[in-house]
Amino acid sequence: MNQVKRAIVIGPTGVGKSAFADIFAERIFGEIVNADVCQMYAPLSIGTAKPDLTSVVVPHHLFSCIDVPEAYSVVEFRKKAQNVVDEIEARRKRAVLVGGSGFYLYSLFFPPLYAPGSKKSPHKSRESDLGSGWIQLNAIDPIRAAAIHPSDTYRIERALEIFEESGCLPSQHKPTFSDFEAHVFFVERDTAELYQIIDARVDQMIASGWIDEADALDALWRAFVRKRNVIGYPELLDYIDGIISLKEATAKIKQLTRNYAKRQGTFNRRFKKLLGQHGVSTSEIHLTLSGADLYLERYAMLFKE
Repeated sequence: MNQVKRAIVIGPTGVGKSAFADIFAERIFGEIVNADVCQMYAPLSIGTAKPDLTSVVVPHHLFSCIDVPEAYSVVEFRKKAQNVVDEIEARRKRAVLVGGSGFYLYSLFFPPLYAPGSKKSPHKSRESDLGSGWIQLNAIDPIRAAAIHPSDTYRIERALEIFEESGCLPSQHKPTFSDFEAHVFFVERDTAELYQIIDARVDQMIASGWIDEADALDALWRAFVRKRNVIGYPELLDYIDGIISLKEATAKIKQLTRNYAKRQGTFNRRFKKLLGQHGVSTSEIHLTLSGADLYLERYAMLFKE
């Protein structure tokens, strides 16, 4: 394999990608760049598995960088992440981007069609009309609509944006590839093991004060986490408000997290295939089959001078 400048570590929630990325970054003289959108919000820490930045070994970037309850678009992320990567490389360090927000990492290789300041404002223009989004899309492009669940607001919005910005039917749209030089590590585990880790982690988060964190959110943040369906927070708020029991909230959080991990896995498999078609180097880190040390030794060689 040819030497590459930077690394991306992606995988489903709870799989162990952050722990792997931290050690890997230390070994290659790197710095971590966050690509998990929920970890960018300052008040959301325990429930997003945000690292304790007071105890990290290597510098971490783009954590707790948003202190207002507003959506953060892929366009904003792409611009900010590239700027941070450039700053890291100007210091002759390696950037290691890590996170589970697949569409944000996807945007580094396949830039969105729209740009800040365009006539249409993606995401914000339809926030009051999300319920009819799938109906709109079905009227425009029934082929694409048939492939999206009516409650999948992100993909519905993205498809409508493609049509609005380009006039191209989303089902016929081919993303434009941008040569973002990186080696992409896809971290995986066997499903049964991953689900056990997820369930145990939810219990540990609650024991660590997640309920108090949710209770401390003000009205604007409470409305935000409900509207954006930030897993765990709406359920704990329902418990705090006396709507459901803690047992019910915990069970629901575990199930929603497992469902999310499954969706992430599906996205990542498609993403990996697409990257391969464009010549991007990728590797699988299967932590059920082998410990992290083997992979760390093998792939650190890619980044040595």
